[in-house]
Amino acid sequence: MKFRLFVIALAVAALSGAGRAQEQQAAASPTTPLVQTPSAEQVRNQVRVFETSLRAAVENAARTFGVRVREAVPNFNADLIFINDPIVTGLPIPDVGVVFHVQIPALSTSDALIMSTLYARQIAAAPRAAIPVSQPVGAASASTPVAGFEPNREYTDLTREALYDAVLDNALALPIPDGQTLTVFAGELLPPGTSPLAQRSRLLILTIKGEDLLALRRQQINRDQARERIKESRFGG
Repeated sequence: MKFRLFVIALAVAALSGAGRAQEQQAAASPTTPLVQTPSAEQVRNQVRVFETSLRAAVENAARTFGVRVREAVPNFNADLIFINDPIVTGLPIPDVGVVFHVQIPALSTSDALIMSTLYARQIAAAPRAAIPVSQPVGAASASTPVAGFEPNREYTDLTREALYDAVLDNALALPIPDGQTLTVFAGELLPPGTSPLAQRSRLLILTIKGEDLLALRRQQINRDQARERIKESRFGG
């Protein structure tokens, strides 16, 4: 009887050991990957990469705008350049997401004068009854109310579209989990010496949820659907 009990005890011990071995093997199996949180250095690198993509988007919008200007003004041969480099700053906020501030500099003064010349030509070509009282393009609060090429609106739309594309094309590499957001807000970079009381243009604010970026990465939604989920708002002005 004692011998039988001893054998049963050995069998139970062997089964327990085999069970523990199977559990350890399952834990180490590649079919059950563990979710790894990116390190602080990895997050910084990912933020820098996205900063670069946003900066490139603003620069590409300016180049495209130069093409549009040359199409509207045949004798325009100068390159449109910024008076300063665009500034993009990213900041991860715990439990909130990642926020990027895009500061867009003005174009050079000489190019602003060319825009004013274009505006004057449009005014001269427009019917007199359709000419409202307005400042020339190149002034801070100017707009071009006549039909045809509108420099301010054209440049604003190009920059807005470039930022949308940057979010959809490059934000997938950012570590933004469910429940958090990616936010990009863009506004003008005021030149040095500008009065702090000077009126600024409105900020463009684009926000998309981490779960929507994840759905795009998994191809559960397409690019157009992801674009529709970007919330756009304005501040100030």
